[in-house]
Amino acid sequence: MQPHILAQSEGVVAVYKPPGLNTEPAGRDPSSLTGWAESELGTRVHACNRLDKPVSGVVLLAHTTDGRRAIARAQQSGAYRRRYVAVVAPAPEPAIGEWTAPLGAARKGLVTVGGPNARKARTGYRVHRTTSGSAILLLTPSTGRTHQLRVHCANAGTPIVGDKKYGGLRRVVSPNGAVSEVPVIALHAWRVQAPTLSVEAPIPPHLVDAWLAMGGAADALQQSELMASTGERS
Repeated sequence: MQPHILAQSEGVVAVYKPPGLNTEPAGRDPSSLTGWAESELGTRVHACNRLDKPVSGVVLLAHTTDGRRAIARAQQSGAYRRRYVAVVAPAPEPAIGEWTAPLGAARKGLVTVGGPNARKARTGYRVHRTTSGSAILLLTPSTGRTHQLRVHCANAGTPIVGDKKYGGLRRVVSPNGAVSEVPVIALHAWRVQAPTLSVEAPIPPHLVDAWLAMGGAADALQQSELMASTGERS
């Protein structure tokens, strides 16, 4: 899937970021979601949230000062909410909870739990569906630390499938014994809610493939099923 606009409202545009694309230019790689959006919109944009390069999903980009300020106010007041979908193995226990391990600064590309300069981090989670050895998690971060969801899942003993940095499975075995490679981390920024904008990015094929390879049911990742699990409405 290529980058595309999902919705627009009052100086803010919601854009789908595919896996493998930086949110903003990084290092020697000039390609980025913000660069694509600026070309499409013909104006400068500011990323109101950022996703790791291998992660797909919704990114909000402000293209006016008022839009940027509105999202900042929503973030400060708690009116800005994000939901992620992840395939993990094994399933966490209990099935609903919150992870609060403080996270240190990234070193050599990795974030660790604790340390002298660790910052508070909070991630709510809920098991949506399970197989014998895996689960779909709905993740709701209250903070936005680097690699937060990935590290919290790994620290809880339930790493995200395909997350090579933090111990996620690189290969999965289906109930019929077939072995499948997992080339992309099974983490997706599914839903973002703000006062003037509420938008979902459909679950991408790579995440569906990872779930099916682990014996999961296809209907588990349908929009209606995810919304029912969260108790929210579009």
